[in-house]
Amino acid sequence: MNVYPEGKLDFFVLNTFNIYFIKLALIPLLDDLTWRSKKYLDYCDWKYIIAILQKGFHYLPEGKALIDKILGQMNNNRLSTSLSKELIVF
Repeated sequence: MNVYPEGKLDFFVLNTFNIYFIKLALIPLLDDLTWRSKKYLDYCDWKYIIAILQKGFHYLPEGKALIDKILGQMNNNRLSTSLSKELIVF
């Protein structure tokens, strides 16, 4: 795991590929936060992608397609002004 300060701004970039750290430490920490923006929906989508990866479904064509659909609705693609209107709701 690496944490990099990003200039003088008040945030860090956290890079990790350790699924156990993500599932046992990071997700419980983030679940305890109070979200006040559309980023909560992106976070929920990210958790679903983590679950797909952990179960190994990303090796299947259907799993890859589902991940692509989830990624396609994240961030500004979630807004009503987005050209992409198909949303996946869990």
